[in-house]
Amino acid sequence: MSQRVARLPFQIKVLRSIRWICLGWFVMINSIVFSPLMRSNDHFYGKGLPFLLICALIYLTPVLLQWLPGWLPIAIQVAAILWMGHLLTIPGELLLMLAWFPAILVQELVIINNLRRPPFVAVFCTIPPLLITWDHWHSFWLIIELFVIVTGVSYTAYLGVVRRLRQTEELKQTNLKLSRANRKIARLTAQKVHQEIARDLHDTLVQDIVGINMQLAMIKRFADHQQYPEMLKVVDKTQHMAKTTITESRKLINQYRQTSAATMQRSLKQGIRRIISDYETNYGLRVHLDLADDMLIKEQELHDIVQVVSEALMNIVKHAATREAWVAVSRDHDRLTLKIRNQGSSFNPQTILKNHFGIKNMRERAEKYQGSLAIHPLVDGVQVVAEFNVDKDGEC
Repeated sequence: MSQRVARLPFQIKVLRSIRWICLGWFVMINSIVFSPLMRSNDHFYGKGLPFLLICALIYLTPVLLQWLPGWLPIAIQVAAILWMGHLLTIPGELLLMLAWFPAILVQELVIINNLRRPPFVAVFCTIPPLLITWDHWHSFWLIIELFVIVTGVSYTAYLGVVRRLRQTEELKQTNLKLSRANRKIARLTAQKVHQEIARDLHDTLVQDIVGINMQLAMIKRFADHQQYPEMLKVVDKTQHMAKTTITESRKLINQYRQTSAATMQRSLKQGIRRIISDYETNYGLRVHLDLADDMLIKEQELHDIVQVVSEALMNIVKHAATREAWVAVSRDHDRLTLKIRNQGSSFNPQTILKNHFGIKNMRERAEKYQGSLAIHPLVDGVQVVAEFNVDKDGEC
């Protein structure tokens, strides 16, 4: 029963698509039966009720199918045809039953929706014409041949209609799935872009503003102690940091606008040396770089790797209470490993990792390239280990 209900929407669509054909066919049959060409003296008077009943059943079968067993509307049609045929002469009755047989067969095939199951109602429709012609062997075998031919044509028509509607339905479902997939891709793409922008804003602009704020605090301290020469030096440095921030912000905006730049290759050593130079100049942090073999990295991937180094160095400036750090870059086949270490203050990972956007950003940048991030507190200092997957030719 559940399988029949599951197939109902498709069956109803097929019946709705063929009911107008069946109605037209039935009206044409009656026009022939009651025409002078039959010479049977049959007339329409007294046959209006079964005629209207059959027309109503043809039109309402897709609706009745939702509440009644599938065979019942077809059986009622057959009963109405037999009733109407009983009111006609033998030639008219034979023509009506023979001509209506393909319509009954196609409707029942749609309802049972199983070619292995015989259409019992349509088979029953063949009995009255065979009984009528039983005494006339020539007519009897002619009707059998006619039933065979009509059955073959009806099965072919049924398969054609069902195939066309199934292809239409499958196309609609495919288009619906594609539409949903496109909306999901657009949503995920927008989410990914938002996350990318948030990471870059934190790791570039916010970091630089934090650095400028630290320099301003030093300027205030020197001003309070009237140490003006030292204050002027810090002012110059702060002004340089502000210019660098503007330059880096414009570079980031240009990177988002020019997508083709993401495929350009840059030197990994030069990229890391540039960020190290900025920290040495702006914060007085001495950084030792261990990178034996340089490699070419795509612009976007280099940006992510350098930002991991930058965030780790900024954490050293803010939290480690030290002026020295070590950056080591190694490669094992397709695995690139960064190690950023200092010998300053250590920390409890549970107290700083939670809700720390910088560390979260570093981890997301590593996972973006099927890598990982680990932070190891040492007896003196902290070591950050970030891993990235790279190609054999050096491209991430």
